[in-house]
Amino acid sequence: MSLYEGVVTEVHKQKYLPWTRAWTLGDFLPYQSFRTLRQGALAHKQPAMFTRIAFVLVAVVGVFIAFQQKLKPAPVPRNYVRGRNNSVLFIVSEHAGHSNVHAATAQSMLQNDPDIEIHFASFSPLANTVSRVSTFAKQHEPRAKDITFHPVNGPSFHEAFDQYDHLVEDEDGRIGAISPHGLEGIKALAKDIQIFIAPWKQEDHLAHFRQVTEIIKEVDPAVVCLDTMFAPAIEATRALNRQHAFITPNILVDNFLDRQPWLGMLWKYPA
Repeated sequence: MSLYEGVVTEVHKQKYLPWTRAWTLGDFLPYQSFRTLRQGALAHKQPAMFTRIAFVLVAVVGVFIAFQQKLKPAPVPRNYVRGRNNSVLFIVSEHAGHSNVHAATAQSMLQNDPDIEIHFASFSPLANTVSRVSTFAKQHEPRAKDITFHPVNGPSFHEAFDQYDHLVEDEDGRIGAISPHGLEGIKALAKDIQIFIAPWKQEDHLAHFRQVTEIIKEVDPAVVCLDTMFAPAIEATRALNRQHAFITPNILVDNFLDRQPWLGMLWKYPA
């Protein structure tokens, strides 16, 4: 409730001449004060009105774009290259937040299908984890094969962040990647989003791409399991037109937010 409406309500409660708001307020306030209160109330309502209009416009544009997409022909399925049967190549970053779901998937596959051949391509810190997963799987299924580890040389995903001073923890443990609310935060995110997706310098990115390409050719797997945050591996797999799948710790809404019908991400809440 605005100040203008509050004064009117209080006056009416006291039953002071409750015929018209203007005459009642004018009886208790100077004309200039009454005019200021009224203008304040109108100004208070304007932002809400413009917000509603903006939401309506966004919804209209979203429906129009979605309708245009419905008219497009369905994409033709690609004929991906399939390698050796019963072989899988996992290509993943070394951080537990990225690799745990891949390790769990590999363990489950070994225990449920001991004839399968599993390869892991990643940075050296993940080698011990892969070895433990292989050992644990064999304890439950003695026929399971050992996992073959292929090291990827060069800076890992998280080591690459050390090249950016504003993304490194300071003495208080704060990271510059944490941005403020509002427009300033959006500006910071837009500036650094490419770093979050692929933090490597050009030379390292290309080196990883070439290494992964050679590993894929050497292993020749039936399917490549990818990490959504390992951009050079994704590019190498697609360049070779290999059959692949993505394994991610994120929920479906995080990965397919833009795939909702009628561009629901722009107008539905929750999206």
